[in-house]
Amino acid sequence: MAESPELLEGLLTLDGIFDKCSLEPVDREVVITAVTTRVRCRYCVAMHSAMLTKNGNVSGEGMPRFLDAGFTRRAALDVVLGLSTYTLSTTANRMTEAPLDPPSEKVEWHEHS
Repeated sequence: MAESPELLEGLLTLDGIFDKCSLEPVDREVVITAVTTRVRCRYCVAMHSAMLTKNGNVSGEGMPRFLDAGFTRRAALDVVLGLSTYTLSTTANRMTEAPLDPPSEKVEWHEHS
């Protein structure tokens, strides 16, 4: 991403905003891991798997179940922010075939068919 200063600035700006949202750090990691797995970014899955220390799950049942789980409408919108931020990141990492750093190599992710 360093080859596009604007992309990197956009990611860092969005990431900083996402870090300040209403979601707890572990909930943000769950959002990130969901995005990175969905877009199959081995670099991102490995890096964020190493950072995720416990599981969280929001059912696919939609907004009522999300709210019943104790989250707010703001939290739902913050999930959208996280999805947007990490769609940008994972797409760039996949396109450039970003190499894993040594800590991430220990938890490298391989897609199962």
